Amino acid sequence: MVWTAAQEQGFALLQQQFSAALHTDRFWSRWDLVRTQLQQHREANVVGQLLNHHTLQSTRYLSKWISEKNKT
Repeated sequence: MVWTAAQEQGFALLQQQFSAALHTDRFWSRWDLVRTQLQQHREANVVGQLLNHHTLQSTRYLSKWISEKNKT
């Protein structure tokens, strides 16, 4: 009985917090804003810039390592 009641409360909470009906309009308006102002969004996204930078750097150093490894 206690488990069933807790389970029902959990499902109700999930439905309340993550209902598509509640968030669909907000999601699409945010999507349109980012799409129309993509450059400004990317410039303000510091974490994305860091990840992109380090991805490119790791590729650069991996290619240098492969190059040196193949010399021997």
